[in-house]
Amino acid sequence: MPIRGTGRTLDFALREARETGRRLYLLFVCEQRFMTEQDTKRKWQEDPEASQIFEAAKKQAGDRPPLFCYAVSESAAEAIADIAATLGASRLILGAPRRNALVNILRGNLVREVSDLLPEEIDLLVYA
Repeated sequence: MPIRGTGRTLDFALREARETGRRLYLLFVCEQRFMTEQDTKRKWQEDPEASQIFEAAKKQAGDRPPLFCYAVSESAAEAIADIAATLGASRLILGAPRRNALVNILRGNLVREVSDLLPEEIDLLVYA
């Protein structure tokens, strides 16, 4: 599940994983226009925002913490779809910590781009 900040989407994803018994992968994508070789090797522990979100998720999850995924990419949509397919995800949950942030995601066409790139066997759920 790709996230920006913690909030209702993270709460929902953790609850879904707990209730269904499925493993939750939590994806943080650092999108930037230009990338260097160092960017491709960056770890989430080196990113203050990702570290904060992953630590909060770990505490909130309790005894079944999510598996953390981190990517630096020129295209968030491509990174999200590629990682979901690589992991063999059955469901992808997209959302934002606040509803107005979700509106900005929708305006930016991220949902449409991910939907176009995602293999058909992966369900896409947009949570607001």
